[in-house]
Amino acid sequence: MPPRRLHSTLQFFEGVNRSELAKCFEEIRAERTNVEIGPKIRILGRGNVVVPVQGLTNLAKQVRSATRHLAAESELPFVGHITIGRIKGNKKADLEGTEIEASFQVRKLLLVESVLHPEGPEYSIMQTKHLF
Repeated sequence: MPPRRLHSTLQFFEGVNRSELAKCFEEIRAERTNVEIGPKIRILGRGNVVVPVQGLTNLAKQVRSATRHLAAESELPFVGHITIGRIKGNKKADLEGTEIEASFQVRKLLLVESVLHPEGPEYSIMQTKHLF
């Protein structure tokens, strides 16, 4: 996955009113947070090759609380991660188990629209919120 597409999703939305979502996003009040990634690349769910991210749980709770009425009822529990690739079928990810460590501060949230295409998703930033 190209570096410009790497991200951690705090909440998915599907088929929602965009202006209502934008209004909810604007009302989020959250602090900057320090996160750590690692310790090893792993598989999450059905073929998602991910780097675990620790430190996003409270931020995800704040986002989910502010947008609760817009989220799908079948929303999965939050698991902090950055998806770095996907595998199909019974293939093995060569990177699985590779050690990786880093830390950084999350200073902003992005409200991003994702449109799926055969060559991969296309991301468009709808709104940016700087954390205090």
